[in-house]
Amino acid sequence: MRTVPIPCLVALLSWTTCLPAGAQAKARAQKIYAQRLAQKLAAPFLKRGDWLLDWEAAKAMAAKKRKPIFAFFTRSYVRCRPCERVEAGPLRDPKLRKLAKLCVLFAHITSRVAGRPNDGLLRQLVARDEVYPTILFLDSSGSVLYEQPRAQQSIDDFVANATKVQRLAKVAAKAHKSKGAAVELLVTRIELDLIGYSEATRQAARLVHLGRHAKARLGGALANLEFADLRKQRLSKRRLGARLVGMRKAGRIPTSADAWLFYWYLLDYAALERDPKLFASALDRVKELKKHDRRFKQSIQGRELELSKLKKRR
Repeated sequence: MRTVPIPCLVALLSWTTCLPAGAQAKARAQKIYAQRLAQKLAAPFLKRGDWLLDWEAAKAMAAKKRKPIFAFFTRSYVRCRPCERVEAGPLRDPKLRKLAKLCVLFAHITSRVAGRPNDGLLRQLVARDEVYPTILFLDSSGSVLYEQPRAQQSIDDFVANATKVQRLAKVAAKAHKSKGAAVELLVTRIELDLIGYSEATRQAARLVHLGRHAKARLGGALANLEFADLRKQRLSKRRLGARLVGMRKAGRIPTSADAWLFYWYLLDYAALERDPKLFASALDRVKELKKHDRRFKQSIQGRELELSKLKKRR
């Protein structure tokens, strides 16, 4: 573990002087904060990996090694049980070595010790109230690439997302050079499931005057994300189908490997609406997309039978 000097830490621990009541209270608080910081710095998880505690050193190391930063934000000024669970579990797991190969490990302890450099770093990076623990993946300039979801706090989650972010960081390094590179960055974030549909559409709206290829690539990625978002909403077959019909009319067609599902759900909707024309066109697309999948032959035959019955009802 590499550490850096903590300004005024020793002085705070031994500070005794005659001060007004308010100043004495602040001095006592600072002494407690310093003691708690010293205890946190001795935490076993910091001895497990090659953690950097200096922010500038972490950015310099990330630039040198061309790796993203895995930034773990914890606190010492008051106890944080969720932080302790992560520190005692995932961050002491032997698989941490794998994470260290993918990222520069940086630990930040919010201490409220007066004069300590970058003590409010978390708030500066996320521009919101501090929540602990927070785990961020950052590039060498300190820009946030991804925030680890609070529901994903295992070492396997960290390693999986580190792999995604490593690819993202390579694309991000080129994003400022052209609009095409900026499109590629957004598409990569979508493909890696690092951004939600609402935020993706907001970012896409800022990318104007795109070329034909870039526009098609971005449009397909956004359609994939929109379709995935709709599937997560657990809508009824009729409501989901109606939304997919709207997407289709607007030309927002998924291009991912599971795009056939888009048309499969349209089949369900067409059957409910007794619409043989929609059913037939959706079935044609399913056949085209699954033509090399022999296992799907029986399912398609079943749908063809369903179509013939639908036509007779009309």
